[in-house]
Amino acid sequence: MVTGRLVGIDEGYPREVAVPRLLLLTLYWVGALVRAASSALPGGGRPRRWKELRKGPEYLVTPVRVRDGRGRVFQLEIHGYLSANALRLGDQIRARLRYQSDDLPPRVYHIANLTTGQVLQPRAPTLWSHLGPDTVLQAALGLVVLVVVAVCAWGVLA
Repeated sequence: MVTGRLVGIDEGYPREVAVPRLLLLTLYWVGALVRAASSALPGGGRPRRWKELRKGPEYLVTPVRVRDGRGRVFQLEIHGYLSANALRLGDQIRARLRYQSDDLPPRVYHIANLTTGQVLQPRAPTLWSHLGPDTVLQAALGLVVLVVVAVCAWGVLA
């Protein structure tokens, strides 16, 4: 936890969430069974393409600097979107942090703006929100179809 005065807010930039290929391949191809079966039905939207799914969701990363009571400056990152008036230079804040891998600064997951009394919890998109419920549901239904076919085939062969 860091408590101090906000002394710098840099311009935000997008960062992409990594998408595990094996998980994506499994979900996409198992879901293809359901997409193929439902293509005969009228209506429905355009299925998401492989390129769209492979490119992970992007979220905003805003680098900030906080000076604590001892004069030390901490470089932090805020992941996700905040309103324009949520933080201003000179605000007294208390931030809860999570350390990141690589050589990235700590990520702020909870901010209490002590100047305005606001409590902020920025949220970045996740892999599951990127894939969407339709892709996950198609994969689950495709898995059920595979299990039913496998059970029927095993019953015929036995």
